[in-house]
Amino acid sequence: MKRLMKMTSLVGVGLILVMSTGCATLTVKTPSFASILPREPEPTQMVVTVQPSVLQEGGVPKHTGMMCRAYFFAGKDPVPVKVVADWTCIAYEAPDGTPEKPQGLYRVAAADLSTHYRKDVVGDSYVFWLPYETDRPAPLQVQGRLKLASGKEIQSSWIKIKLEPAQGTKRKAKEDVDTSSAKEPTPPANSTDRADED
Repeated sequence: MKRLMKMTSLVGVGLILVMSTGCATLTVKTPSFASILPREPEPTQMVVTVQPSVLQEGGVPKHTGMMCRAYFFAGKDPVPVKVVADWTCIAYEAPDGTPEKPQGLYRVAAADLSTHYRKDVVGDSYVFWLPYETDRPAPLQVQGRLKLASGKEIQSSWIKIKLEPAQGTKRKAKEDVDTSSAKEPTPPANSTDRADED
């Protein structure tokens, strides 16, 4: 009888403890699906190559420009990476032009950058054809710039390049030119627009 009363007392104490503490809720945090997906590394540097290029129309050289390829790297990793950012290329001729006021200014928004994407044996890269019409040899300084969503900007080294006028863009001497009917050549399709600053 005493043993039964002792067991009853222990059960009663246990019930009192449960009632006093209540039910404890165990919270388990699970990572979101987006957080476990692999992220593209953020680029920290770029390498840009530029070569003179002339487009033809009907077998005749018509448009002078540059073929530009940009590679982006994250840290010390030698493998180029994909990027989603605003890309800008500037080209200027001294002494009239400067980095702050270039004769050639080319912009590609982040939303459109994927249309220039290429992948080859080297890795991920972005290719641009940049028009630069000239009627005389043009020594240029060219630089690429990438602006990330965070606001950080990456710049390439300055590249020196000399463009020669295409056959179709060579003009007569000024005294023989009728400027009243002169029109700027229409850039070829699929080229990167050039916005000249005042």
